[in-house]
Amino acid sequence: MKNILIYGDSNVWGQDDNLKRYSAQVRWVNQLQKQLGDGYEVQPAGLPGRIAGSYDHVDQSKNGKDSFEAICRQASPLDLVIIALGTNDCKDKYSFTPDQIYDDLLWYRDAVAQLSEDVYVAPASIMYIAPPNFRRSQAFMGSEEKQQALVALLEGSGEQVIIPGEISLSSDGVHFSPEGHEEMSKLMKTKLTEMGI
Repeated sequence: MKNILIYGDSNVWGQDDNLKRYSAQVRWVNQLQKQLGDGYEVQPAGLPGRIAGSYDHVDQSKNGKDSFEAICRQASPLDLVIIALGTNDCKDKYSFTPDQIYDDLLWYRDAVAQLSEDVYVAPASIMYIAPPNFRRSQAFMGSEEKQQALVALLEGSGEQVIIPGEISLSSDGVHFSPEGHEEMSKLMKTKLTEMGI
């Protein structure tokens, strides 16, 4: 049994453009589980508004680093950890730089390596899902330029990275549409096959 943890934000949780949640069969994480079959367990841990870093001026429940170890331990033993964060960090209200967000994302690589030394967690690989090409809107006041710079940094990181790019989005310009959820599940399935996981 291959055990996969997907740690992310609202697109992992399955938020739609009405601030509600898509049904379980629409969410890409559940579609991925169905595609992978019984030899895999996909454990999604998505939270709307979650950021990659941890900062005092951010709602503590949204600080990604603060919850990560506990969730990893709850999901263990793990074969793969997928980090799907960085989109909320691009919001204007945070004023994070692309380099700052990138450093926060790389923190998870080191955290997974450290946790992998624990016999109860087991050695795990890490993969990143870069922020999609969102559209600035009233619903999401984020910097497209910052997102593009962050994606470029992730592409050059040497880590395993999926670039969703022009994935299908809902009317709010940031959350996956039902079609986008299907596209994301297929992208992930292809990547896992390439990785031999």
